[in-house]
Amino acid sequence: MTVLFRASLTWLRANRNDRSWNDGSEPSFTRAMDLKEVMAVNLRRLRHGRQLTQEELADRAGLSARYVGGIERAKVSASVTVLGRLAQALDVEPCELIRVTRPRR
Repeated sequence: MTVLFRASLTWLRANRNDRSWNDGSEPSFTRAMDLKEVMAVNLRRLRHGRQLTQEELADRAGLSARYVGGIERAKVSASVTVLGRLAQALDVEPCELIRVTRPRR
């Protein structure tokens, strides 16, 4: 099991009983998981899917590997410009990096 998958499972288990939802049907992601965390999970998932190291992704996006690592750990916020550069380096639409995915039931 990868670290990313284990971390996602841990988060899901910890938050599955959270009933702080807007209307009872959709969870409020801003309370349970902020966009930095969403982007961190998505960036790591997409990077691993393309079998890239942080260094390789950083090079493609014209960023430092430390900065990419900080984004993946949700320690730093990426600007819209950086979001676009990462999306282009991964060959995805920028919205894929901040898309909130809901767990399957």
